[in-house]
Amino acid sequence: MTSNRQIVTSSRTTAHRKSVENSLPDIIGFLVDHLGKVLTSEIAGVSPQTVDRWRTGTQQPAVGIERRMRESYAIFVKLSVKDASATIRAWFMGMNPQLDDVSPVEALRQDEFRDVAAAADAFLMGG
Repeated sequence: MTSNRQIVTSSRTTAHRKSVENSLPDIIGFLVDHLGKVLTSEIAGVSPQTVDRWRTGTQQPAVGIERRMRESYAIFVKLSVKDASATIRAWFMGMNPQLDDVSPVEALRQDEFRDVAAAADAFLMGG
C-alpha cells in the first residue's frame, strides 16, 4: 500500500522533472489552460497580454519570472496526482492556513516557493 509520504515524494520528483524538461511556452500554455490567463498573470505579476506573448514565444520573461512560472507548474503537477484541475485551481486561489491565510497565487508572486511547496505537500498529505 502506498503511503501519503510516498505519494508526496514521488509526485515531487515527477513535477520537478517535468518543470525542467518542458519548454517555457508549453509551461505557460499549461498554466493558462488549467489556472486561466488571469491567475497565471497574477502569479507572474504582469498583464494577461504579456502572458499571451510568452505563450506564443514572441517574448521571453525575465529569469525570475520564468522561475516563478516553472515553480507554479511544478506545484500544479505535484497536486494533480491526487486532485482534479478544478480543485487545484481553487487551492491556488484560496486563503491557505499553511501560508498564514495568503493564497498560493499571492505567495508565488512574492517568490515564496518553498512555503508554497510545503503547503502543497501538506494538502497532498490531507491537511
